[in-house]
Amino acid sequence: MDTIVKFKPNVSMKYVHPKIGHAIDIARHVWELKNISECVVTSMNDSTHSPTSLHYAGCAVDFRIWNVPELERDQIVVMLKSRLRDEYDIINEGDHYHVEWQPKRKDD
Repeated sequence: MDTIVKFKPNVSMKYVHPKIGHAIDIARHVWELKNISECVVTSMNDSTHSPTSLHYAGCAVDFRIWNVPELERDQIVVMLKSRLRDEYDIINEGDHYHVEWQPKRKDD
């Protein structure tokens, strides 16, 4: 099955960091492995988020969760974390997945 990426109306892609594009591509691949036909982006640097949210810096993306089978939801988080590694935080917010690019500082 070929999974397609769809964007909820009014999602802004303006000033989004390229690392978020990478996260979207990885998410599409994970959805495809799980035979989910649509990977839906519900928010990037639009909408209302907490004042310190990385969405406003173009470094976060939210994905729709209701089209993901409930038994697969935690496994998808694990798959995203294994593919995106330590530079990204992935959180199951209950009604969506929140993915943010936040590289960890490496001690010298």
